[in-house]
Amino acid sequence: SASGFEAGAKGLFADGRIRANVAAFAYRFEDLQVNTYDPSRIAYTINNAGEVQQRGVEADGTWQATDGLQLRGAIAYVDAQFKDFVGQCYSYAFPTGTVRATAVAPANCSFVNATALTLQQDFEGRAPARAPQWSGSAGFTYETQIAGFGVAVTGDGFYSDSYYASETMAPATLQEAFWRYNAGVTVTSPDGRYSAQLIGRNLSDENYILYAADRTGGNSVPGAIGEQRGVVARGREVALQFAAKF
Repeated sequence: SASGFEAGAKGLFADGRIRANVAAFAYRFEDLQVNTYDPSRIAYTINNAGEVQQRGVEADGTWQATDGLQLRGAIAYVDAQFKDFVGQCYSYAFPTGTVRATAVAPANCSFVNATALTLQQDFEGRAPARAPQWSGSAGFTYETQIAGFGVAVTGDGFYSDSYYASETMAPATLQEAFWRYNAGVTVTSPDGRYSAQLIGRNLSDENYILYAADRTGGNSVPGAIGEQRGVVARGREVALQFAAKF
């Protein structure tokens, strides 16, 4: 179940050349189901998180600086935290012969009881996986005419704060903050029927992690955190596209 509120405002300024939106929100998700991959069983398990609190502010806007130049930007701050949630620890292999009396749990994990080597993890106050605290973007579009042909140039930068790519928040799955950039050029025929586009995506070739989980098959080197497997975003892409209207 979810409960909360959202309040915001939209505005037009400078004879409509500036558009701005801002919103603040606060939500509470109770009895949230969290899927976690179990590498030993080679299966996903469902864990019940007592609660997730989410509070934040979002703002975005555009500015028609000139007839041909438009600037845009957006920013978001989201503070999301688990409440009352003890779940699965990431994969960890204890050395052969380790006994509970002398065993030391890996970072952020603890033992479920005083006799077993089974691990758990308290997520109280921590953000869910893939939930950056800050994110935003900034970009522009410039349009002009050259010898009767329409020319449009675009550029955008996207920012993401750091986040864990894995639900178990294994240290190796921490994705540091990063920027990625897109750009493009479009040329349109004088009659508007034909166009050609040169498109560049992720031009900074940022290899950021989209998703990660413990390696299938269980633990790895004794005394070490298990290997992680991740899905990495597509790298730099450049495409040439043509279009015709009939």
